[in-house]
Order: sequence, then structure tokens, then C-alpha cells
Amino acid sequence: MKKALALAFLAAAILAVAQSPEMNELSASTALGGKAAYDAIRNATKVTVQRVDTIFPPEDDPNGKSKVVDLGDPFAVPAEQAQALKDAFCSGKTYLSPSKTCRFRANVRYGFEGAGDKVTLVLCFGCGEMEVWQKGEMVSFGPFDGGYGHILKLTQSLFPKDEFLAQFNEKIFQERAKRMEVMKP
Repeated sequence: MKKALALAFLAAAILAVAQSPEMNELSASTALGGKAAYDAIRNATKVTVQRVDTIFPPEDDPNGKSKVVDLGDPFAVPAEQAQALKDAFCSGKTYLSPSKTCRFRANVRYGFEGAGDKVTLVLCFGCGEMEVWQKGEMVSFGPFDGGYGHILKLTQSLFPKDEFLAQFNEKIFQERAKRMEVMKP
């Protein structure tokens, strides 16, 4: 009985710490490449979005590099959706997922600008992973499975006529994500 009570207490303590604001911020800032990137997103006064795509080199070119191309101009995200995106990207729960084996294909670029700093997130909805860019350098790369459905809905609402983005849905992604999981780091 004492063992069960001790385990229950330990489980409750772990859940309480995992849900604390400090742990949430630490989890999210780690996934985003550091506290500066986290703060830039959380405090952004301007949020933009842009459709992008990746052009891959021919398979017979071993030294070729992929290139991200713009499919339109960036535009401002409305305030309510911008806040929802900031909340999603600053939630530690968004990043509780394993890495996957996939070929990253840029689909959307979000820019978060505020007091002199800018963070850019490049998302692939095919594999649910993102690149985090700050000051011209990639500072982090990883999955965003925990926030995938919410972020996808927000993104699709910003591009209501985009047939490519319309192909994605959370249920199919969750099934694909399980098949793509990396068993060992």
C-alpha cells in the first residue's frame, strides 16, 4: 500500500512539474533553439506567413542542394490567429514527439518579429517537422506533432484555396508519423 501511495505521489508530482509554466517555457525554448527564439515568438508584434516549397536536385546529382522557393509574398496574420500561433509554438506540448525519418519539404514559412529580433519557422506538414531560423542561421530542427492539428487548421485557414495544404489532415498525419518514427536517436 505504501509503495502504491508513493508511486501515485511521484506521478502527481511529475505531472505538476511537467505542466508548470517554467517547465513549459523550458521545453518550448529548447525545441525552438533557445530562450531568445522563444521570447521573440512569444513577444512578436508582427506575424507573417508565406507559402513556400522545396525544389530538390536531380537524383543523379550527388552534390546538388535543395532550394526553398517562394510561392507568393508574405502577408500579415490576423491578430487572433497570430496569438493562437504564438501560443501553439510556445507550448512545450507541441514538441513532445519523436524524430522521424523523412525528406523535409518546406510548405509554409512563418515570421515572428518584435523588438529588434526575428524568428522564422519553416514547416513541413508531410512529416510534421520544422526548421527554426534566427539571424540567418538554423538554430533548431525537430517535430511539432503535439501541435500539428491546431497549427495545420490555422495554416489552412490562412490559405483557404490552397489545394496542396488542403490534402493534409491530422488523422492521416498521426498514422504516417507512427510509421516514420526513429526507433533510436
